[in-house]
Amino acid sequence: MLIGGINAALLLKHDFNPVEVNITPTRPSALAQSEQLDLPNLSADNLVISTKTPNGRYLVGTPIELTCKVTKTGGYEKIKVLSVIRSQYNEFLSETNEFSNDKPEHTIKATFTPEIGGIVHIACRTDVDNKVRELNESDNRASTTLYIMEE
Repeated sequence: MLIGGINAALLLKHDFNPVEVNITPTRPSALAQSEQLDLPNLSADNLVISTKTPNGRYLVGTPIELTCKVTKTGGYEKIKVLSVIRSQYNEFLSETNEFSNDKPEHTIKATFTPEIGGIVHIACRTDVDNKVRELNESDNRASTTLYIMEE
C-alpha cells in the first residue's frame, strides 16, 4: 500500500506506542441482563385445532374450535396481558388475562365457522400490544394453516 506525502510525514512525525486494549466486553449480554432483572417470559404454544366432522376435514359451515395455552415464567409477581386468536381475515378472540406466580398459565379458546373454502392462517399471540418487557419476545406466537374445503 502506498502512502501519500502528507500521510507519510504524519506517520513519521508521531511516535506510536502500543496500547493495551481490553477485548473482554464489559457490558453483559441482553440475556444476562434480563436474567439479572428477572424479567418474565410470555409464550403462546400448543395451538390446538379441532373440528366436529367425522372424517377430520375442515369444512365450510362447520364450527372449528381453537385452543391455545399462554404461559408466564419468571419475572413479576402479577401482570395483565392481552392475547388474541385470529386469522388473516378476522379476530376470533381478544382477551386480557392476569398472570401470577400462583396462576402462570391460561388456556384461551375461540370458535369460528368458515364461510368460504380456501387457505386460512390461524395465529395465537400474547402480549399483542407489547406492553410487557420480557426475556424472549420470539415465542409470543403459535400458528398453523388450515385448508377449508367446500362440501
